[in-house]
Amino acid sequence: MNPYFEIASLFLPAKFTNYISITKSAYEIYNIASSKFRPEFASVKNAENYQTNDPTLYSQLFQGSFNLETIKRKSISLNQSCLKDIQDFLSNYHFPQQLNIIKICKEFYSEKFGCCIINLKMISNNLINYLQNEDIKQFNVEHLNQSIDELSLLFIEYIKGQFNQESIIEEFCENFEDISTTVYEYIIQAAKKKNKEIYNRLIKQIKQFYKQELNNLILDETCTIIKENKIPLFQVKNLIHNFLIQNHKYLHDELQNFYNFQLSNVVISRYAQKILDHQLFKIRSSLQIFMRHEKVYEEVQLKSQQLFYQYFQKKEFLLIKEKEFASQLFYLLLQVDVESKEILYILDILSQYTEITKIDSQQDVTQTLIKLRNTYKQEIEQANQFWKNVITEQQNLSLIFDLFILLNGTHFVNDQLLISQYQSVKKNILMNIINLMKEGFYGYFNCRLINNFENIIGDIRNQIIKQLEKQNQEIKLYVKIQEHHICIQLYDKDVSQQFSQEQFYKRNQIYHMINISQTENQINQIKILLSEIQKDYLRNITIPDRMQFEKRSPDLMQSSVITLFISGFTDSAVQNSILEGLKDQNLIVLNWNNPKEENNVKEKLMEAVKQMILKSPLEAVVSGLKAFTSAPFEQSQQEAKHVGRYLAHLLIDKKIFGDYQINIIAHSVGSTVMYEMMKELDNISNNTHTINNILILGGIVDTRKLQKRRWNCVQGRICNVFSKNDLVIKLMYNSFRLLDQFCGLNEVKQGYRKVENYNMSNLIKGHNDYGVHIQQILIQTDFLQYLRFLYE
Repeated sequence: MNPYFEIASLFLPAKFTNYISITKSAYEIYNIASSKFRPEFASVKNAENYQTNDPTLYSQLFQGSFNLETIKRKSISLNQSCLKDIQDFLSNYHFPQQLNIIKICKEFYSEKFGCCIINLKMISNNLINYLQNEDIKQFNVEHLNQSIDELSLLFIEYIKGQFNQESIIEEFCENFEDISTTVYEYIIQAAKKKNKEIYNRLIKQIKQFYKQELNNLILDETCTIIKENKIPLFQVKNLIHNFLIQNHKYLHDELQNFYNFQLSNVVISRYAQKILDHQLFKIRSSLQIFMRHEKVYEEVQLKSQQLFYQYFQKKEFLLIKEKEFASQLFYLLLQVDVESKEILYILDILSQYTEITKIDSQQDVTQTLIKLRNTYKQEIEQANQFWKNVITEQQNLSLIFDLFILLNGTHFVNDQLLISQYQSVKKNILMNIINLMKEGFYGYFNCRLINNFENIIGDIRNQIIKQLEKQNQEIKLYVKIQEHHICIQLYDKDVSQQFSQEQFYKRNQIYHMINISQTENQINQIKILLSEIQKDYLRNITIPDRMQFEKRSPDLMQSSVITLFISGFTDSAVQNSILEGLKDQNLIVLNWNNPKEENNVKEKLMEAVKQMILKSPLEAVVSGLKAFTSAPFEQSQQEAKHVGRYLAHLLIDKKIFGDYQINIIAHSVGSTVMYEMMKELDNISNNTHTINNILILGGIVDTRKLQKRRWNCVQGRICNVFSKNDLVIKLMYNSFRLLDQFCGLNEVKQGYRKVENYNMSNLIKGHNDYGVHIQQILIQTDFLQYLRFLYE
């Protein structure tokens, strides 16, 4: 269309030329708006709609189950509908009106469901019929507190009844914390808006109490005891637990003394949560000392090496096959709060070494575990006493080692070494059960023991693949453990040993090439291998121009667990500071087509402003919109989507990272890469548990889109770290995504999966601070540390 405008302007009078210029500008504005803003608006609306059946807009069935998918969709939609009804009710409600809760409960009680099925719209339309008869002469803080309390009871009972009526009461129980928090927020907002002066008087004393609690001397003393290592490690949990209980009691006792009436939990909860968050932040910070006990962990490393040497000599479990130990482990495992088929698989294996009835791993998991726990109540308690009073340190070490060997994917079968994928679900079962096995009693954390085991397995795999790299034919393989060279064979399962070696090498070849120091030739070889994968699997997807994987941990650092860091649209100095904080992990960096360093953003902005000043207002708008849509950030955002989709296909079926377990850390625009990758992974059928944990730092993905993800491929935790102080997201990114609610500024509400939110506003003062405080972030989120058992 533009060429026709230009040709016409050559032959027409100036008046008509001006008209054509205006029409041309309007046409260009329409095109830009259609190509950019309309799709963004549609994208946000799709994220809010849980009823759509278009599979291109979200992932496949939740956990592969049509029944679970239906329940989750119904739960989320019902919750949204209930919250809207509550907002409508509050818009017409006046707080001096005291509800007659007893009358409401009697009228709406359902014998069929055993609870109240409240019709909130009926009450709102006939409110006068549901109010108390007593007139309030002077509405004061006590009356407001009572109204707030009554509303919370009414609304929670209303939502509970709706979930009961739809036969999904389990979803209500699972999401109760999020539901009640949102309900409380709505009530407080309405109270502040309609009775601001009285509400301020109501919370005046609790605000003062909150400020005093920020300088809690007992909290400081508790943290000092932990930092200075004044008590044995195994007593730290009791110290923290006792402090939190006593402080919670103190909070309620003091508030009772401040007020002459029972303060509503709606009013208390916000400040109680802020106090708890502050206390946990300081307590978690003090736990860093235990990650620095170098002498202790040198001894643990030596013990770990000895256990592996014994195992590779025997090629058999060390203790787990002995009847007494297998039985005690069986009963201990029944206490682990994990429901998956894998836990039945482990119980089945343990039962084979005992006189316990064989477990059928194909049965319903929940019902089987309930039955076993009820049957073996006494034995479970005896197992706890066994670990408390009988077991020795060496026996405990050996059993933790045997559990790791059973679950990590690398173990001997018929004297041959089987190497398979280190599954996230089994890792999480392992980390849960070792918390019950004299955790901290011997001066070290069992999680650090597991970390050592993973490093040794990573080193063993690396030794094997280096030997296979040198020769194509079948060769004798050796592994070096504690200066001893041990000859091994890979598990062949009725095929030739050479075939087993070739298969192992092919599965892990690309990761091995990434893992070694990369020359230009090696980088080109990786590109060729990626092209081969593309030819076989990704015919319709082109390889991103600058997508490159780089090993950033020391050469000697090996592990069976990989941390994949996805960079963002940020300065290299910021990225390097984050990577420096992650140097203790087996770190792989995904460098993708991030153009910030190659674009003189400031100069381009100045030029755009200059052009806008010189042109007419309408032309200036067009120039601004063109500069807006072609900005480096916008280009980077589009490339991030491309990279994410491509990365998903590299991860599936053990391609690029072979048999290794994967954790992901994504910063800034890297969160878009992560999101698009998850979207693609969720849409690939029969693909589960590809990733263990995810950590998002200052992300720019819309919270509603994250809420709507099924996360089928993530077995572990999803952590969102955000800060209200992030001006880069607030000002720059928000100008490009006007409708988005960025996860780098907001928490992600629970949808199909729970996302753990960490508000680091007290620590992160700007977008670049994530690098400065990365170590503190890892401690606060407990990402890969597994110390949560101390304070949860």
